[in-house]
Amino acid sequence: MFIPFDQMEDTSRLWVYQCNRFLTDEEVEWLSGSLTSFLDSWKAHNQPLTSSFIIENKVFVIIAVDESSSGASGCSIDTSVHELQVLQEKLKVDFFTRDTVIFKNGQSLERVKLQEIKPKVAGGELEADSRVFNTLISTKQDLKTNWVVPAGDTWLKRYFKTAHTFQ
Repeated sequence: MFIPFDQMEDTSRLWVYQCNRFLTDEEVEWLSGSLTSFLDSWKAHNQPLTSSFIIENKVFVIIAVDESSSGASGCSIDTSVHELQVLQEKLKVDFFTRDTVIFKNGQSLERVKLQEIKPKVAGGELEADSRVFNTLISTKQDLKTNWVVPAGDTWLKRYFKTAHTFQ
């Protein structure tokens, strides 16, 4: 059962999918209609799942399920993944890309391939306090509080010098 995202409980479980490119307005509109139709009939063990989604910055698809009444099962999660695979084929995008990190660069967003991170850090283009989207969030509350965080507070911290050497 689809409901508007703002009506989802803060404890709702999230799945974040990152596109390999930014979507156009037309693609966002089409994808929104397709996801609404899918989520409106999404079930786990024949029970409707209270669910929703948002498309953030034309690059992140975030699906939410309120598991307080009926939780998502392995099969229902597989069904949602399959649906995204079908939708990505139609849009000619990849919702399962893991080779790019998206940083906030002022008011715009910058996509950085993983192999480009080390040189960007060395060149001072990316710093520990650079704002990055945390795709590892798992609840709607996390979306509110841990969605955009300093790169140094994520798995990217290994790229930044944090220890001082004393002689």
